[in-house]
Amino acid sequence: RPPADGGDRRADAKRHQVLAAVAQLVASAARERGAVVVLEDLHAADASTLVLAHFLCRAARDESVLVVMTARHGEASPELARMRASLREQRAGVEVVLRPLGNRAVARIA
Repeated sequence: RPPADGGDRRADAKRHQVLAAVAQLVASAARERGAVVVLEDLHAADASTLVLAHFLCRAARDESVLVVMTARHGEASPELARMRASLREQRAGVEVVLRPLGNRAVARIA
């Protein structure tokens, strides 16, 4: 009889296969000319999306891939805060904090 957590291990293995497949797809697309992956509004992302974003950032270090992520300042979920801290610790990214545009700036680009 399999251990009680066998299903969890199988699910984790399957999740890792999916993450690795996505990272491989991005790496293949980037092989000739590089690639940019943009993940927006991560302040509203679910846990699975944040896991994928984290995995892609780490995988991109070895490829010609730039991962750009956006999130609203001050609206980070605990999961997003942990992911950002992990990427900083691993030196797997650079964080750029932008202030919101003022009314004049918005009017100029509208």
